Amino acid sequence: MRWPTGFLLSAVLTASPLSAQDLQSQRDAYSLKERVPPGQWLRVRSLKGAIRVTASNTDNVEIVAVKTWRRGDPQAVRVVTRRSPDGSVLVCALWTENTTCTDNSYTVRGARGAGASADRSDVQLHFDIRVPKGVKVGVWTVNGDVAVEGVTSDVSAGANNGNVTAVSTGGLVRANSVNGSVHASMTRFSGNEDLAITTTIGSVIVDFLEDINANIDLSTTTGMFRSDWPVTITGRIEPRRLRAIVGKGGAKLRLATVYGDVELRKH
Repeated sequence: MRWPTGFLLSAVLTASPLSAQDLQSQRDAYSLKERVPPGQWLRVRSLKGAIRVTASNTDNVEIVAVKTWRRGDPQAVRVVTRRSPDGSVLVCALWTENTTCTDNSYTVRGARGAGASADRSDVQLHFDIRVPKGVKVGVWTVNGDVAVEGVTSDVSAGANNGNVTAVSTGGLVRANSVNGSVHASMTRFSGNEDLAITTTIGSVIVDFLEDINANIDLSTTTGMFRSDWPVTITGRIEPRRLRAIVGKGGAKLRLATVYGDVELRKH
């Protein structure tokens, strides 16, 4: 993911808390009910606000967004929907006209001007998303927690300033944060595709339900390593990095943080 230069530091700053009476909200700020074919992607990208994904009991993707603010202009924040020929859907929450939102990036151009205006706004957009079986999920926000569960296909989840929890019972999970802990859970890992789950400030925890076969690369500067799985250490033993084989080995599984623990668990 690409973030604008000079925007990261300002994005993590939060306003002084105000009383609950000051908070205003708009419950149906955005809604979507649409079929996304199994095997295709639903992607949601945002700047401020939490994202929650759960399982749908219908064949449709269902999204409801709640907008909250105290002093900001809620009308300045809008949501656009883009559909691909293959049936994939991209939902972009935009705080300024100077924002580029694609399947793979979310960029506010300029640390000053439009970018600074977006950062000062206290408007947040909180997404509640329900997905049917087989739909791939990609969700990102700059400021806010991300929680994904009930998904049966691949997941890509991320936040710049927030905790990320992502669970899939039928696909790979890619998850990352910068300032926040990351917890990923999946059934297995034994293919040929490398996987990275990382943060900078916070713990990284990954658990699997079934046996895994991987070459693991664990790194932390200030934390500890823990593994519920028997590992065969390869190469030189280092205090901040552990390279090992789990099971028969295979694709690389990289778990990394700077300030926090790294754990490989059995679910």
